[in-house]
Amino acid sequence: MAEQTVAKSLFVLFADIPTSRWIELTLIDEKLNNGDEVTVVYCDGVLPACTINHNADRSICNACIGRTRYHLGLLKKLSDVHSLSEYVTEDAIHQVGEISSAVFLKNLNEPCERFGYGPLSSAVSFTRDMNFSIDSTKSLATTYYRSSLRVWSTLSVVFSTLAPDVVYVHNGRLAEYQTTYLLLKSLSLKCVTHEICCPPKHFAQFTNGRIHDRECYKSLILDSTQHVSPDIIAQVAKQYFESKRNGTSKYQNFTSNQSYGQLDSVLSETSEVLTIFTSSEDEFACLGPEWDYPIYSSQISGIIDVVGYVRSTNSSVKIVVRMHPNMSAMPYCDLKPYYDLVSMQVIVVEPQSKIHSYELVDRSSKILTFGSTIGIEGTYWGKPVIQVGHSPFDFLDVCYIPESRMQLMELLNSNLESRPASNTHKFAYTLLHGGDILNKIDADKWLFKGKRVLDIQNGTGLRLQGMFKSPLWAFLSSEFRTCCLLIMRTCSQLFNH
Repeated sequence: MAEQTVAKSLFVLFADIPTSRWIELTLIDEKLNNGDEVTVVYCDGVLPACTINHNADRSICNACIGRTRYHLGLLKKLSDVHSLSEYVTEDAIHQVGEISSAVFLKNLNEPCERFGYGPLSSAVSFTRDMNFSIDSTKSLATTYYRSSLRVWSTLSVVFSTLAPDVVYVHNGRLAEYQTTYLLLKSLSLKCVTHEICCPPKHFAQFTNGRIHDRECYKSLILDSTQHVSPDIIAQVAKQYFESKRNGTSKYQNFTSNQSYGQLDSVLSETSEVLTIFTSSEDEFACLGPEWDYPIYSSQISGIIDVVGYVRSTNSSVKIVVRMHPNMSAMPYCDLKPYYDLVSMQVIVVEPQSKIHSYELVDRSSKILTFGSTIGIEGTYWGKPVIQVGHSPFDFLDVCYIPESRMQLMELLNSNLESRPASNTHKFAYTLLHGGDILNKIDADKWLFKGKRVLDIQNGTGLRLQGMFKSPLWAFLSSEFRTCCLLIMRTCSQLFNH
């Protein structure tokens, strides 16, 4: 009888973010119990920047390393563990000049195609400045670019030395994660990316793909719903959409500070209303060219064109632009063009406005979106939705999606019926029940197989992020800070065992 081949799985661990670590602990434990060969390589502070530490503050690195080692210690069968520093080679990352624009990173194809999107995504996620309007964005992008180069050179040695059959890495979008993913693609090595779902009791895995790839998300939706009865899917969808409306959703909720009854002063009951819901454009701008708007170069240019057209054809229509609440952290220079729309007789609802988004949905005759989930929610509540852009639910026929400006103008002029509400059900079901279950994690009590897992901000003993920001902490010597970290890490381990 032929000898059974044991799979060699390699897990690459970067920042100790709770949700990603939950997934990694679950997958590693499962593979060890199956008799697979598992190796872990974790970051021990060799990068110029990472997702939770954009300036390589050594005290933050030490706390993260302590959490990582503690969590790996929960896996009693795990023995093959290495640090990235074992594989670092001489590089020239500090000779890299300052990155001056997002365009430069989008066109950066060395050492591989689309290499610049990882550092771009990390920098913009931190500053919310997709146009590099402020100097700190340029500096941060440069640091993340250097970090990505270090990841590339170091992991090239790791993969060559360890020769894994499959590599597991979180997310696949931010700098260190996307660089790992792109390197694996260039080497034709099997890669599995993973991401937490919401509520955080489920997670998704993608072989040679990422959650941000629309085809991968399509597969997740279809796989999650193919063996579930339509009645159950409809019940879960009803629960999801109603909880979003009434503010009790465990999923991401941007309406908790909004209230009903705020519209009467600006809209009459008899008005024909076109509501344009914006998206957090900076989030889409870093995902890759497949997420670029098909008709317009930017969201604001599309809005200006639509407003001008509607004003010229039907001046009685009230136009409302509801800026996404998540835009509130963007630089003012990026928000000003939206505020300036008032000069075109547009009602502009600012990101932090108390006007309730669902009241706007109810009062709208038509809704136009740029890919945000309010589009699929509008369809569920019976409104015709036009989508100018891309979304994870394009294939579900929940919105009218024009392919040209002429088609868009025809839709704006037409009396549209809402797409069937039933088309929205599979997406909603997947958000709540898609993917695999974190069956060894108690997310409410922060336990892995009965053992305490630590939080970046709330973990016992290593709850230090607030301390790191203290002016006093900055004046302490590095030796003393390291000593404090070691003492608190030891106390944490004693407490949790």
